[in-house]
Amino acid sequence: MKFVFTKEKTVEWPVKVKVPTDGGNYATQTFNAKYKILPQEQYDAIVKDDPMAADKPVLRAVLQGWDMLGENNAPLPFDSENREAVLDIPYVRQALITGYLEAISGGRRKN
Repeated sequence: MKFVFTKEKTVEWPVKVKVPTDGGNYATQTFNAKYKILPQEQYDAIVKDDPMAADKPVLRAVLQGWDMLGENNAPLPFDSENREAVLDIPYVRQALITGYLEAISGGRRKN
């Protein structure tokens, strides 16, 4: 298939969250996130000062939606309040940024 250039690209991408559980284990849970692929200059401008602290600003810029469930097992609406609550959970934020970086690079993020 030939590459088709588009100025703007949005992609739905699977996200795997390693949720800590009792006994030092993890349960892997998944959902799909909708990401806007940023132009390189815009991405660089966000991460330029401190790439290690840029996960939240990057995700605020790229995250466009999701299909995750809330505590009541109903779909969790995507809005700024829920986005900020989700981004405050370290292991979910890590999974989201890993998903975005996989989507734009074709590989896994190295820590």
